[in-house]
Amino acid sequence: MLNPVLVLALITAFGAGLSSAATAGEMVDVYKSPNCGCCGKWIDHLKDAGFEVRAHNVMDVPAARKQLGMPDRLGSCHTAKVAGYVVEGHVPVADIQRLL
Repeated sequence: MLNPVLVLALITAFGAGLSSAATAGEMVDVYKSPNCGCCGKWIDHLKDAGFEVRAHNVMDVPAARKQLGMPDRLGSCHTAKVAGYVVEGHVPVADIQRLL
C-alpha cells in the first residue's frame, strides 16, 4: 500500500475554479470495487468528519482511475474526487482538509 502522505503530495489537480474555502461538507465521489471492505471503512472516516460521500461501485477500478487522471502506478484500492482533486487510497481526513 502506498504511503498516504506521498500520495497526497502527488495528487492530481482536476479542473479549474477550485474554492480555497472548501471544507468538510464537500461531496467526495469514491470509485471502488464492490468487493473491498476497507473502502467502506474509509468512507465512514470521511462521513464522520462531515464530508458527503457518494460511493460508486465499479468493476474495473484501474479504468475508473485512468478516466479520473490518476496514474496507474499510484493506484490503490479506490480513487476519490473532491473539489476538483483526485485522491488515491486511504488519505487521512486531516490531509484532505489541509489540501482543500
